[in-house]
Amino acid sequence: MKNLLLIPFCIAILACENENEAESEATSFTLERVDSFQVDYLTHVRILDYSPEEDIFLAFSEGDDNFIELDPNGKILKTVNRKGEGPDTFGARNPVALSFGPHGERMVQTSFQLISYDQDYQQTHKSGIRNMLPVRANVPLGKNQFFNLDGDYHYLVGPSTYLSNHALIHDEEGRDTLQNFLVLNFETGALQSAVPYGPEGVYKETDHIYYNLMGKSYFIQDDELFVAQNLGSSIQVYDLKNDFKLSRQIPISHKNWKKATPLPLGSNSDMDKVNAIFHTSGRNKSLYPINENTFLLSYYTGISQSKYETFRSEGTSFMPKNLRDENKLLIFKDGKQLEGEIDLPSGTMLFSLPGDRLLVLDEANEDVEEEFTKYSIYQLKEGNATSSQSFQ
Repeated sequence: MKNLLLIPFCIAILACENENEAESEATSFTLERVDSFQVDYLTHVRILDYSPEEDIFLAFSEGDDNFIELDPNGKILKTVNRKGEGPDTFGARNPVALSFGPHGERMVQTSFQLISYDQDYQQTHKSGIRNMLPVRANVPLGKNQFFNLDGDYHYLVGPSTYLSNHALIHDEEGRDTLQNFLVLNFETGALQSAVPYGPEGVYKETDHIYYNLMGKSYFIQDDELFVAQNLGSSIQVYDLKNDFKLSRQIPISHKNWKKATPLPLGSNSDMDKVNAIFHTSGRNKSLYPINENTFLLSYYTGISQSKYETFRSEGTSFMPKNLRDENKLLIFKDGKQLEGEIDLPSGTMLFSLPGDRLLVLDEANEDVEEEFTKYSIYQLKEGNATSSQSFQ
């Protein structure tokens, strides 16, 4: 992996023109591109997790549905296929989540089960998941999050863990009893729901539904679960040792935010309205824990209805994530939000790496069929920090 020269600067004073750096506004933090690598493979390769102990990435290939292990330079170390029916397979549908486990296992979550594999991809254990909404995905939607409670490992599973929960609401009872997560005791197979939508939240302020805007981002740190709802005005922190009791809330302040409009229950067939709300409404997107004291939250500001109509009239196909000026990063340190925002780096931010770093999937050339996938690594830097840190 090549090491690039790190150039310190104070972002609060200067607007840097270097395309390798994501500019900040009224903050001394910046995201600086410090490394990059390429995965040479015939189809798109999505990296899902990194193991500091083994110093490898765990990935999934789109199209041929292989598990792929990579070194930090993107070199392929191992390719294994476990799709299908038979010994050591995970079934006909692609995984919903893929990650390393607490003891080096390869953890594969499908719509109906959570499976652990050893380093040779032989199954070591599996537990079923009762699921009313099977999920189809070309590549896994994320990594498995887990915590240890009384010696057993518990995993957050199920479709509501990764998708907008509006898909689970079919009547008033479903709306009123909806919870955020299914929690699976992997050893015993016990499954329970957790973290209800609180009465103080935006989703309970109306009898209507926020279609495609009832997702969340979350991470587990120590014995706490941090959750940012799409339309939440705070980050909720739950105590994992105390039956997911809400322990505190961290307020979120957005510089720009286009408020979402809910639709009556059953309006999901009116795609013009559903699509308009999805494209115009501001939302919290993803949490990125950087270190013990710092994390980032990406959000989409939303756009005006007139701008949306202009895109439509021009025949422009777009997704909110591709509007660079309307996507920002907020910084939280020591339990509170700092002033200012950071521009997102070009590409798709995936997950955090050791050393205050983030893995970013570079944008692909849509006009050329590429036989490689490019990645960049960015580091969150504060003030005049100049030292380059390795993964470990």
